[in-house]
Amino acid sequence: MVFILGIYAMVTNYYQNDCLTYPDLECSLNYITLLSMANKSKSNHLLYMQSWVNFACLLVIIIAIHFYRRRQTLTEQESIRGLTTPANYTIMISNIQPGIYNDNDIKQLLMLNWKKREVLQELRIKKVVQAYFIGDHINLLRMKNNLTNDKRKYLRYRKKNGKFPLNVNIDEVNLKINELTNKIQESATILRSNLEKTCGTVFVTFDTISMAQAFNKRYQMTFLTKMGLNFKKYFCCSNIDDNFIELDGKILTFEMAKDPNDILWENLGYRYEEKLKKRLKTLMATLFLLAFCFALILAISVAKVNIKI
Repeated sequence: MVFILGIYAMVTNYYQNDCLTYPDLECSLNYITLLSMANKSKSNHLLYMQSWVNFACLLVIIIAIHFYRRRQTLTEQESIRGLTTPANYTIMISNIQPGIYNDNDIKQLLMLNWKKREVLQELRIKKVVQAYFIGDHINLLRMKNNLTNDKRKYLRYRKKNGKFPLNVNIDEVNLKINELTNKIQESATILRSNLEKTCGTVFVTFDTISMAQAFNKRYQMTFLTKMGLNFKKYFCCSNIDDNFIELDGKILTFEMAKDPNDILWENLGYRYEEKLKKRLKTLMATLFLLAFCFALILAISVAKVNIKI
């Protein structure tokens, strides 16, 4: 696309030949100006056309990048599909109201909705685990890791130089590490025992992979489907069909769980509305940047008319 755009620009620059047609431009025709925009600086229609083509090219490049990233993600998923991990037995449910339901409540809700539609196959849930707001817990772990790394550096320094660096008290470092270890243990205990710390995301593990896939296939929805259901719920009908599960006025979303190492656990606490707002902000910023670049290219193209070469 960029190559075609460059060929188009050079060809129009070459054949317009404004440097000879308009002597007032004072541009000497040589091998540089012959293929440059100065050679068509009097042709406003071509300048505007090239600005629009540049803008369209930029849009195509952005779309191509997103498409390439999506294809890479799908390729990665296909490459690990043959590997059996605990994630193959697990689905992730989002949009549950935090701080209200315990593990057994969620299990009963899923089994009840399954029985409404499936009378032949029994739903066999092995375990239900809720995710928690762990931002503070993650910060404590990072602080401990940083201190532990600093301690290793100090020990290597002492091994090399026979003493610790100046202004370093290794006993104080050990004391801080022990304090953080205790705080981490307390934080983990509070998270596991406090229902109010749940973030609205639940991991449900089934007895078999086929059961997890069957349940996910039954209730999984795309982003557009969810948008359509929300529109129907708020502007048309108050009830939704049995193909989806609604809880406290919110439609639950289902997807196969990712490998634990691929999940940003501290981000699970963000609600769907918060994520949507952030995506809209990013989209608006991208559109603003595109508009700014387009205006800048257009302004430069028009300003070249008055440039003396």
